Amino acid sequence: MPFQLLPAVPADAEEISRIFVACSTSPRILLESGNVDRAEYAAWHYREVLGSLSVEDPNIVRIKLVDEDSGKIAAFAQWGFTPHAWQIEQQFKKPNPYPRGTNTVLRTRFSEGMKAMGARNKPDEAHHILMNLATAPEFQRRGAGRTLVKYGLERADKDGIITRLDGSPSGVPLYRTLGFEEVDRLEIPLEEFGGEGKHVHGKWGFMA
Repeated sequence: MPFQLLPAVPADAEEISRIFVACSTSPRILLESGNVDRAEYAAWHYREVLGSLSVEDPNIVRIKLVDEDSGKIAAFAQWGFTPHAWQIEQQFKKPNPYPRGTNTVLRTRFSEGMKAMGARNKPDEAHHILMNLATAPEFQRRGAGRTLVKYGLERADKDGIITRLDGSPSGVPLYRTLGFEEVDRLEIPLEEFGGEGKHVHGKWGFMA
């Protein structure tokens, strides 16, 4: 099943947003969005993806892998080739309030925890950032995500600088096999929000 690597553009927003919705199955996300109308949830993701794809900056690169047999987008990634990538995107991206029914207490706990973890782990030197990565369920375990991560690692190796990412539990096996090391983690006991177990989100680093 051959894939073609191409730039992701605003016209891809609907298909890419469907991939994000399909991948939103972790216990934390289900607790956050379980009371949200599914159509509103899909529309929120569409606006979020379209907003990101519409920000034009040479240091933020969005790429997709397209399955040549079906023409479907198999996976999507967003790379920031500047340590200020998140700030650049937020500066130009339109606000997108969470949909009605979102567990905003849990969402705020997660967001604030991620900010605190980022503040604790700011490298002094320049670094690249894997900002987003998602693979459509039907294309998972076929090397699509690996290809998009390696795209950025090759750029980092060429530039001679480190790479950072915030990793969800589902991506941990991939990040480990590519040589990333966990440098910090956020843990949220889901029992406090009516769930079970805990959510773990890691900060991962890769030395070029």
